[in-house]
Amino acid sequence: VTLWEGRPLAVGLRGRAFGGWRADAAGRWTSAGAFGRGRPDGIPGVRGLVVAGGAVWAATTDGFSHALWRSADGGESWRPVTPPVPAPWGAERAVAVLGVGDELWFLVDDGRSGRLFRAPVADR
Repeated sequence: VTLWEGRPLAVGLRGRAFGGWRADAAGRWTSAGAFGRGRPDGIPGVRGLVVAGGAVWAATTDGFSHALWRSADGGESWRPVTPPVPAPWGAERAVAVLGVGDELWFLVDDGRSGRLFRAPVADR
């Protein structure tokens, strides 16, 4: 869960796909956009959700590899973003995201070493 324009936005599994939910001023949750899809032979999940550079960023896994997604409209629509390096899924492998103002920090641990990437993301 993160805050988008002062209101909670959550991302999680919706069936085998990912989806968003937004809370209104009264605290009622409504569905937002769906994106991606988990593999039938994998265990999909959300690894992180942040706001940076005026957009929402989600890190997910489809049960085979990790992915990075961006939404510029508070979770209504999502587009995939190519991560800076491959991010395979599996034991002792992980990704994490952190939003700091107009920068996105992306951590990839491929099971051998961890790498941290920082990128300006304003107006992308």
